[in-house]
This record gives sequence, C-alpha cells and structure tokens, in this order.
Amino acid sequence: MYKLINPDQIKQLANDLGDKQEVIQIIDMFLASYNDKMALIENAIKNKNFPGYTGLQGYVHDIKSNLYLFLDKETAFGAKIQVLEDKGRYSDETDLEHLFEYFKMNADKTIEELNQFLKEF
Repeated sequence: MYKLINPDQIKQLANDLGDKQEVIQIIDMFLASYNDKMALIENAIKNKNFPGYTGLQGYVHDIKSNLYLFLDKETAFGAKIQVLEDKGRYSDETDLEHLFEYFKMNADKTIEELNQFLKEF
C-alpha cells in the first residue's frame, strides 16, 4: 500500500498523455536526478542561499514540481514541501534543519514508492 504517492493520479497522467512509456520516462528521469537535486537543497541550506532560482526556494520548487506529478497532495508531506519552499523565499531559518530532515525522509520514502510502483505499472 502506498502512503505518499497516488497511483491513480499517475495512471491518469498516463491516460492524459496517451503513453504509459512517457510516464515511465518521466519517473525514470526524476529518479536519476533525485540525489543531485537533494544535494543542491542541502548545499543551499548549509550556505544560507535562500531566495531565487539558484537558492533553496528554486531548488525546492524544482523538486516539488516533480513530486507533485506523483504525490498525494493531501498528505502532510504534500503541504510541508510548500513550507520548505517558502522558507527559502523568505530567508526564514526557523526550524529549517528539522523541516529539511522531515522533507528528506518523506522524499526518500516517495522514491521507494515510485520504484515499487514502476515494478507494478
């Protein structure tokens, strides 16, 4: 059972695009870039590089755009992604480390679920 991704949403995306293989490619590209994207977020936090496209705000927005294709946005994690992006937008360091740990833990779980979904898709 999936706790973070929404399989019906992913299947609908395949129907909308008219090509299951295209969705598989989208997921594969995201999985291949995930570690690099997370490293950018970690470095932005470490270096206190917050607003803008090449700061925490932009890096979280980029990964959010990918995750929202697959994620059940009704989960607490779906809402927390926006909170992390806003931390970058407003250069707000309050509870940032804790929020990032939560984000990373749930993003990693989402990756696990996507890998499992691909085996069944």
